[in-house]
Amino acid sequence: MALKDFLPLVMGCHQNPNRSFHCHNKPFIICARCTGELAGFFAGLVMMVFFRIPAFLALLFLLPLIIDGSLQKLTSYESTNLKRFFTGSLAGVGAIMFIYHSVVFVFDYFQVNALFAGLSILIYSVIAFLLKYTRIIRYKSIRIFLVLLGLMMVIIVGNYVYYLGYHL
Repeated sequence: MALKDFLPLVMGCHQNPNRSFHCHNKPFIICARCTGELAGFFAGLVMMVFFRIPAFLALLFLLPLIIDGSLQKLTSYESTNLKRFFTGSLAGVGAIMFIYHSVVFVFDYFQVNALFAGLSILIYSVIAFLLKYTRIIRYKSIRIFLVLLGLMMVIIVGNYVYYLGYHL
């Protein structure tokens, strides 16, 4: 599978040329918001080497994307590609940092073993895949929020069950 086929699928991109950056009069293979999210993912990974933002701030980084995307979908407001890229970048950084805090929380607070951590990630991956690719929920910003909420719930509930089983 070529990158031009794989990347839009992974990002869940609509590939609308009007909402994409162009290079030599050809649109990018993903839209401006997804380009920003991808840049944010990489920026978040690099940033974690030097510093980490608090988990609540990471979640706040998702708000601009949710607000901009929802306003554009529900009203006649039309965002610019630069705004889409910026909100996507913030959301990408926020998502990476939130996932980092979630994983650290699991290992520090619950002191889980590697097998259980792997099972939690597998369960979360199935939930995230279903939310992202089945289009059960129509709006991308709401799907992103639910994927992150699902991650948090899998970690908390799964580890609580593990903790009870371990201490009974």
